[in-house]
Amino acid sequence: MEENQRDSGVSLTFLINILRRRIVWLLLAAVIGGGALFCWCQFLATPRYSSTAKFQVEIQNPTGDSSLSQASSSYLSGAIMIAANRAEEVSGNVFLTKVSEAYEARTGKKLSPEAIKSRITVKTVQETSAFTVKVNANNPQEAYELLKVFEDLIPPYFNVADPASDRGKPSQVILIDTGHAAKSPDFPNKKLMTVAGAVGAFALLYFVFWLVAVLDKTVYGEEHLKEKFKQPVVGSIPEWHVEGETAKWTRAARRLMRREGSEGQTTSGRFYKGRLLSDQTPFSIAESFKTLRTNLTYVATDGQTPVFGVTSDFAAAGKSLVISNLAVSFAQLGKKVLLIDADMRCPVQHHIFDIHKKAHGLSEALAGIETDPLATCVLHEVQPGLDLMVSGHRPPNPSELLSSERMVQLITAARAQYDYVFIDLPPILETTDAGVLATALSGFVIVVRSGYSNIDSVGAAVEGMSAIHANVVGFVLNDVNQKRGYGYYSHYGKYGKYSKYSKYNKYNRYNRYDTAARSAQENAEAKPETETDDKQA
Repeated sequence: MEENQRDSGVSLTFLINILRRRIVWLLLAAVIGGGALFCWCQFLATPRYSSTAKFQVEIQNPTGDSSLSQASSSYLSGAIMIAANRAEEVSGNVFLTKVSEAYEARTGKKLSPEAIKSRITVKTVQETSAFTVKVNANNPQEAYELLKVFEDLIPPYFNVADPASDRGKPSQVILIDTGHAAKSPDFPNKKLMTVAGAVGAFALLYFVFWLVAVLDKTVYGEEHLKEKFKQPVVGSIPEWHVEGETAKWTRAARRLMRREGSEGQTTSGRFYKGRLLSDQTPFSIAESFKTLRTNLTYVATDGQTPVFGVTSDFAAAGKSLVISNLAVSFAQLGKKVLLIDADMRCPVQHHIFDIHKKAHGLSEALAGIETDPLATCVLHEVQPGLDLMVSGHRPPNPSELLSSERMVQLITAARAQYDYVFIDLPPILETTDAGVLATALSGFVIVVRSGYSNIDSVGAAVEGMSAIHANVVGFVLNDVNQKRGYGYYSHYGKYGKYSKYSKYNKYNRYNRYDTAARSAQENAEAKPETETDDKQA
């Protein structure tokens, strides 16, 4: 019954993550928006100044007691009605004609009644017998001068007894609040407009980011996979930045690497060098593979040697590096592990393990060229405890070879000699190579690259594997950006900081960067002892 947070796009966590990830751009938009409106107010907008005067209507009762008339509700109601009539008359053409004549006599400037009407605002004060006259102009003195004309004309114009209309109850309009020349314009309000521009730009850009996030089908965190699929996330691998690598492991670079094939050893090495687990591996990377290793240990419980196939939906998810390091991780436990490169269309395991020479491998074994493949096609101890069977020469029919009886016999023989067998398979949605081994493997692990893989394509891959009754044991989320904070968990955040100060990492960094300095320091410390011994002798 719980709605998918990613699909709804309204959960608090979802909204906060957008704000946290895009805060720099949002603040920049706020600064630009506020600055743009401030500059418009300062240099482009035509200022408008205003002056306001307030008038009140008073009526008397027949006895002439003005205090009684002001306290009586009936007389107050009558005064309110008269005030409304007077306000309507003030904005009428008859009165504005007199204002135009008086303004010309006062200032020497001609101003038509229509122009005056466009500059004034006459309003009654709610539940009182008062009304206000507000005059607007581009110049504060001009607004003030026009208002003074209204102040001088309104009281004498309306303070005339009219028994016929008022039934012997004379009314008076008195000026109770005079206007003054404005010191600052009413429009534009620089502070208000600047704040409105900043908030508007911030909100508009946030809406754009929200819309992009709702429509975006890219997988970023574990929760995206957990909400969509029943298969568990058995591992999460953070981004791995190798020292001295200036280019990111981009999709274009991977395409270049694959296009160069086996002849692109230099380009391939640029991305694979230093990416195998070792003493120099960052703490978070090493721990993430240990977690993955532990989870896979409890997956295969049928009593047979586990044989895992690692694949992905499309290329460039990093499956080959994940499976090679996973095999190394199991070998570090003292297990005997075999890694088979079954991606015969685009093999890379020989690049990862830096094997330069062409060697017979899986294609020769499945073609019948090698009758005892585990003896002749396996490179022993490429890492301690780890054997590797490369793909061999590229065959014209990889799917047929993988679905052959020789492949089943090879897996059966490998189970008898090894504790764990890992098979690097092609992407599911690009070839049928992975599916043909559905019944021969203990299970499939699907590698999903954070920030790259599409949730729909991952779903298509899972659906395709389910159609052939393949056992998908789980997902591995690769290249997780920990700084972005995707997902419900920040893996190894505290441990990563802690390990920064541990003796283990100090030793690694010391050996990695300062080996020469360490030797020089040891020699310097040993030299005084030698001189002392010589003197004593």
